[in-house]
Amino acid sequence: MSFRARLVVAFVSITLVTLGGTFTAIYVAVKSSEIAQLDAALLAEAREEAAEIQAAGESRLVIGEGPGPTVDDIGPLTKFAALYEESGEVLDSTESFGESPPAFGSLSTPNFAPFDLEGEPRLRGVLVPVPGTSTTLLLAAPRVHLEQDSRYLWRVLVLLLVVGGLVSFGLAAWVIRRLTEEHRRIAEVVRRVADGDLSQRATTEGASGETAQLARDIDEMIERLGLLVDAQRRFIAHASHEMRSPLSILYGELSHALRKPRTADEYRAALEEAYDSARHLRALTEDLLALARLGSGEPIPRERVALDGVVARAVALSRRANPEAAVVVEARLDEATVEGRPSDLERLFENLVTNAIHHSPEGGKVRIWSERRGDDVLVRVADEGPGVADDERERVFEPFYRGVGERAERDAGTGLGLAIAREVARSMRGDVRLEPRGRFGRGACFTVQLPVTAATSPSLDRSTNPI
Repeated sequence: MSFRARLVVAFVSITLVTLGGTFTAIYVAVKSSEIAQLDAALLAEAREEAAEIQAAGESRLVIGEGPGPTVDDIGPLTKFAALYEESGEVLDSTESFGESPPAFGSLSTPNFAPFDLEGEPRLRGVLVPVPGTSTTLLLAAPRVHLEQDSRYLWRVLVLLLVVGGLVSFGLAAWVIRRLTEEHRRIAEVVRRVADGDLSQRATTEGASGETAQLARDIDEMIERLGLLVDAQRRFIAHASHEMRSPLSILYGELSHALRKPRTADEYRAALEEAYDSARHLRALTEDLLALARLGSGEPIPRERVALDGVVARAVALSRRANPEAAVVVEARLDEATVEGRPSDLERLFENLVTNAIHHSPEGGKVRIWSERRGDDVLVRVADEGPGVADDERERVFEPFYRGVGERAERDAGTGLGLAIAREVARSMRGDVRLEPRGRFGRGACFTVQLPVTAATSPSLDRSTNPI
């Protein structure tokens, strides 16, 4: 069943239940009111007739054949009366009872309490003792008019209920169709987007309120989805391109070496070239796996880690990976504890330090220092290289992006280091950003912002010497 159909059914059901309950209450109230009016008229008439019997001083009825008690909604009624001795003997009765008035013993209702008499016609009666005598008067009136009115009222109410249900169904179908038209159109847009058409948009003129906000949110979702799809396509294209080059070199060198006999030096040169390509492929594969793992959204086991120790190990790894670099790395860190995976944090800072060493000139210096800012710790890594152009400040964090100065270099890395560093920081509710050019020297300065998980105190120059 569609959403519209469910709304219509719910609306009509509520309407029918409400009308049914209301009409039932009306029916019961009207019926009770008519019975109460008849009972009041019967009791008044019976008291009056009993007084007349007492005044006549006879043991017989003095009830005339005229109309009986008058009820406002019904009019005068035919009187049924019988006079009983205390022993139950019938002393007198009206012709309306015929020859068989009800036996006194069957009338067990207390005096002055109206009751229904069994048999035909259906009667409503009351027993009233005649003052000053041992006799009791039964005065009754037919209730056929009450039952006719009740049946008529019931039919009218049922007819109104049916008409109300049909009217509510038509009205609900029209109103709900108008109200849900925008939702139906938005659902159609979502289905087309699910089929791959990212050019669809949900926002239209005329929409307002929550529907308009929903349409804007869906449009924003489509925009982001389009960006993600484009980024995925670019990532796959870049990854394919990056892997094709070392694979081509590796294949070419091995194929060339096997084409004909070579000298030992020629074989060595070919193997060294193949080794460099294989090493580049291995680094690229590790970075791709790390980036995929960080972006998968899977929970990462965390533990409390001393930040200064992590940075020291990262610097050591970077130095071992670049033993020929004549660059001084100087670190000055305060004590701070963060929560994360130690290997990920080491990779973050190793990528930043390696990047800084790579871009620093011979004899240059890479500075690493930290500072507290509220509940966060800021770790800055600054080099003395050429810096990053303003139009490349955010693009350097894109996977496989290389600045203008790196594109001509043969060994420029995998192009994933900064992207991995930012993903690691963001997985810990932090971030990595590139500071404005010239703020911390003429080179590039990257700031890592991480939340601190324990109270720490500043260290007194823990590593002021070059590493």
